[in-house]
Amino acid sequence: MPSWVVIPGGLGEALSLPARNVLVTVSGHPSQEPPYPSGTASHRGKICENLDTSESLVSFKAWAPPHLGTILYLQSNMSAIDAWDSFKSKTPPPFGHAMLDYFPFEKSYTNLNHGSYGSIPRAVSAYCRKLDAQTESNPDRWMRKTYLPMLTAVRTRLADLLGAKPEECVLVTNASTGISTVLRNLVWEEGDVIVTFSTTYGSVLTTAQYLSDVPPHPRVSQITLTFPVTRAEVLTNFRAHLEVLPRQQGKKVVAIIDGIVSIPGLWLPWKEMVKICKELDVVSVVDAAHLVGHETGLQLSEVDPDFWTSNCHKWLYAKRPCAVLYVPLRNQHLIRSTFPTSHAYLSPAERAAYGDNKNFIEQFEWTGTIDFTPFLSVQAALDFRAWLGGEEKINAYCRDVVRRGAARLAEMLGTSRMVLSTEEDGMALNLVNVRLPLPALPASQRADVRAKIWKRMLAPEMGTFTQVFYVADFKDGEQGEGWWTRLSGQVWTEVADFEMLGKQLLKICEEVKGEVEMEAAQKGIEAAPSARTLTSPIPNPILAKLASAGVSFEVDIPVVFCPSYRRARGFKAPRAIARQIDYEEHFDVRPLQLAVSNSNLAVMRKLLDIHGPTQAAAEVYNKEFTSSWSPLEMAAANGDLEAVRLLANASLLRECTNPDIAQDILGHALIEGSGAPPAEGFANLRAIKLLIEEHGVNINFSLGCSTTLPASPIESAIRGNSPDSLRLLLEYDADTKMRIYPQKPRRRRIY
Repeated sequence: MPSWVVIPGGLGEALSLPARNVLVTVSGHPSQEPPYPSGTASHRGKICENLDTSESLVSFKAWAPPHLGTILYLQSNMSAIDAWDSFKSKTPPPFGHAMLDYFPFEKSYTNLNHGSYGSIPRAVSAYCRKLDAQTESNPDRWMRKTYLPMLTAVRTRLADLLGAKPEECVLVTNASTGISTVLRNLVWEEGDVIVTFSTTYGSVLTTAQYLSDVPPHPRVSQITLTFPVTRAEVLTNFRAHLEVLPRQQGKKVVAIIDGIVSIPGLWLPWKEMVKICKELDVVSVVDAAHLVGHETGLQLSEVDPDFWTSNCHKWLYAKRPCAVLYVPLRNQHLIRSTFPTSHAYLSPAERAAYGDNKNFIEQFEWTGTIDFTPFLSVQAALDFRAWLGGEEKINAYCRDVVRRGAARLAEMLGTSRMVLSTEEDGMALNLVNVRLPLPALPASQRADVRAKIWKRMLAPEMGTFTQVFYVADFKDGEQGEGWWTRLSGQVWTEVADFEMLGKQLLKICEEVKGEVEMEAAQKGIEAAPSARTLTSPIPNPILAKLASAGVSFEVDIPVVFCPSYRRARGFKAPRAIARQIDYEEHFDVRPLQLAVSNSNLAVMRKLLDIHGPTQAAAEVYNKEFTSSWSPLEMAAANGDLEAVRLLANASLLRECTNPDIAQDILGHALIEGSGAPPAEGFANLRAIKLLIEEHGVNINFSLGCSTTLPASPIESAIRGNSPDSLRLLLEYDADTKMRIYPQKPRRRRIY
């Protein structure tokens, strides 16, 4: 039976179809001709046939949009792989790349980060589309009658997988919601304690911290995990921490236990930890976000945690967002409300009459109008996994391929796998970590470096993505602190995928390492050892004055080149480049120039305080060598607004009455050549517009110039495409005459 999608007319010129391998035709309704209005006969018949939209959205722009109110019936002939029922009659393919046809990934994308968000098979996606069609065909019937028996069936089937009772399992959107629901329902008192780990997931940790921040302020006590560690050590440390924890009489201790640590992908002995909690009268809340579909043989009724929650959209192939929350019957009276509060909520008085546990399931069956499709997709996900061979077969392959792939990746990177445990693979499942060839860094720099890595990984040409993180909690030994990447094994991955990743990571790490070294040189931060580093003392009386004032800074010799020089020589860094060169080539490096190039604002302030702007103009600025840059020029070229604020104590063009000089400055805004109209030729139109607004400079002509001589600060701002720096330069008034323009006259050609 063909599936039909009704699309109202008048939606604009383009109709986009994001589905993959969809054959689309426009034809009549199965029972009647589409009710086209008069005058729209041109829309009858086929618009497009055998349309493959596997790589990108396809827009139909060759045909005029129909009149408002027109209805087009699009028959979607899904391929056999997409059709929900078709896969059951087929033999499943071998694991590896043959499985890619059963998942909707872009052809250019290799998913090695399944652990973060999960992946939905085509068959499950097709099932969800069927549910969507049922929902929209009669929303009242769906919401008031149809979905509830289906939800009950999902809970029953999930309970069987978890080794629990159906009446103890409810569906929530994600594990973080499950944890938050539990923690916010507990009645906290002053003196209560929440136990977390250094590896606790971020939103769970902040939830605990929030509860500690508000009355009655339960205390958070954290256990630090250092690696490598054995399962026995985890259990010993956990028990010891709980035993020595100061406890007040009658106060509760709640321990948040990870089933699998998200980062760095560590499988904890959570079942044994739950047992310890029982022995020590501690409430156990298990964050099992990664466990369903990942660890087999869960048997929750036997383990009997107080609370337990896991995502179904990560490893189980359900549609996101979907998670299960397990609350044993003995604790259901503690869950007083869902978030948001359900229609089925009962006040304490009503509970006393109705029964404590009677409305637990009902509360989670309706928390407001939502899309129930992700919850119901669990049925299709479990069917698909059973077709593939079941939980044991799936996870055996995932575990094997990720370990072999990680070993190959570590070999390519010249690093190693993370040894989480001295027991052979005793604490790793389908997540494995490999060290990246990047230097260790202080905490203040890590977020910036991770952003650089992720920016490159998310580039279209990358074709894959993996989690990148920094670990500092290592015991002394071969594994020092540093950067790591987390890899996920899945039924579609092969070792060749990790080899592809290795080539990409080698390139990324080399680029990022180079940027880190250059920025460290600019800012005076001690960088990793480099053959380009040169430390030559600079004889200058100002250094002595600085030393006497208690100021010190590195005297490496960076030379900042303007952006045009950078582009001409193929540099790709976004800011002006700092290079290490021989001392003789640099001519006369002054302390303030060093401070500017290193973005060392404290030193810059001290220099200006000691000498004042007037003396700085005479002594600090380099006036003898026109091929060197002044501090202000370097600040402008780097777009360093704070440095510009400190240095730009001159009016610049505000007192410039010579139109030739104004033209000379504007000449630097040309991209290349001459004779181009200003609207097309200037590299920084915003900067030019600002010049016109501030000074009324007439630029109704085209300019060309030689760029072999040094630029003034304002020229640098134009070259650097930094209108903010330019605006700051223009706003400052003059108290002294600094070296705003080069001291020696320069010849330029005005075209």
